Amino acid sequence: MLSELEWPTLQERRKASRLTNLYKIRNEELFVTAANKRLIPSRSTRIHQACYKHLTARTETFKNSYFPKTIVDWNALPPNVIESTSATQFKERLKAHLHLQHI
Repeated sequence: MLSELEWPTLQERRKASRLTNLYKIRNEELFVTAANKRLIPSRSTRIHQACYKHLTARTETFKNSYFPKTIVDWNALPPNVIESTSATQFKERLKAHLHLQHI
């Protein structure tokens, strides 16, 4: 049914939502107190200037929690998506990058 309607899967929609929220946190459009402790800029800027340090996890539960999982996806985004000037533009560029029809 999803393929007939060309809807993204739940996993794809969740990924897009997590990345959009991280964009908003980074640009102070969404305030999260834990973000200050979790979002540590990375010294490596091979991909783009807004990379964050990967959080090491000893348990699968923490590895699959919001910040560790989203930081890995965030660091894999191309610069043109990260450098969006608004949340709306970010969503559009993210949708094009992930090849999603509807978000």
